[in-house]
Amino acid sequence: MVSDSLIKRSCSNDRLAHKLLYEACAPYLFGVIRNYLGGQREIRDILQEVFARIFYSLESYDSDKASFKTWITKICIYTCINELKKKNKWQLSSVDITEVIEPVDLTYLQLEQMNRSDIESYLNKMPEGYRTIFLLFYIDEYSHKEIAELLDISVGTSRSQLNRGLSWIRKNLSLNLKSLRNELV
Repeated sequence: MVSDSLIKRSCSNDRLAHKLLYEACAPYLFGVIRNYLGGQREIRDILQEVFARIFYSLESYDSDKASFKTWITKICIYTCINELKKKNKWQLSSVDITEVIEPVDLTYLQLEQMNRSDIESYLNKMPEGYRTIFLLFYIDEYSHKEIAELLDISVGTSRSQLNRGLSWIRKNLSLNLKSLRNELV
């Protein structure tokens, strides 16, 4: 995504390096934000906030711990989650783990007929709570424990919301989850 030398130059507040880093990463991060926040008008504002956080904490980036893409994605996701919490845009009902339905088998569903914009359009129609947990679990590969900690919910609620999201997908879409992950990443 970006070279180590560009990251080092950005750490020393080189304005041209900041510009190049922004240009290299903005399209990817814009897509991540759009997936989490839908078609909101504030996406560009959130993108600016993400980059402010990236530039502010760039010196703490450690390539031995994670790739740069992973590191900026995490910053982006946390910023999106904070925005959702601030605006109370998503509602997760506290559900007992016993209410979790059986996992949905979506292997028969076909994605080949859909392009990326079709998939994003369907994701934007998904209820906010379902979409958030779906993205965290399947696209960004967080565990239910990590999701619960991030969203201040129980593990059972995370599992339940994911199952409800999968049921919603099964009813409303025809997606193959493995192909979806490959298409969006």
